[in-house]
Amino acid sequence: MNALPLHIDGGTGVPLTEQIVSQIEAMIRSRRVLAGAKLPSIRQLAAEQRISRFPVIEAYDRLASRGLIQPKHGAGFYVANHVDEHDNSAGNCDPRLAEEESNQILQQFNYPGETLKLSSGFIPEAWRDVDGLTQAIRQASRIDVPSVIDYAIHHGDTGLRQQVAMRINALGIDADLPNVMITHGASQALDLVVRYMLKPGDTVFVEDPGYYTCSVS
Repeated sequence: MNALPLHIDGGTGVPLTEQIVSQIEAMIRSRRVLAGAKLPSIRQLAAEQRISRFPVIEAYDRLASRGLIQPKHGAGFYVANHVDEHDNSAGNCDPRLAEEESNQILQQFNYPGETLKLSSGFIPEAWRDVDGLTQAIRQASRIDVPSVIDYAIHHGDTGLRQQVAMRINALGIDADLPNVMITHGASQALDLVVRYMLKPGDTVFVEDPGYYTCSVS
């Protein structure tokens, strides 16, 4: 297949995976990419966008889990023959608005000024202790090299988990260390809870306004 007309920008603050997923999904649902069409290979798309293959791999995996594309062993990825036009897994009530909402998501991360915009959840640049973080990273690289270059255990740093366990035990929540996991943020934590506790067809109430969360499918 020819190159997809994607517009991936690593400087927006939006994860590359979500940018790829939202744009390809919009193309499929608006029929700009037709059923049965072959998508660029993971290597090809990564090369075209000059990004790592890992966000492309994750994006294709999410699109497949939503029933939008189908992997064929040894042949690549193809747009599914039957796409539910009323599916709302990407958070769009009307598939035709998918691209417009994607652009709105990108804009919210470009919010100017030094005030906190609650809809994005990103700390304004002026609030960030860049010098302090830089000093902490340098100190860690001098006295604890393994923590910088080694792979972490999947539950998260043991010392941090111990501190979390102590804090929640003080609140009356009985949780041993093996029951504490560190996530990369509230979105990942929510994703894990949803995948573990919910099943297809369940009704979920969410706050409005709230964060854009496209990773939960």
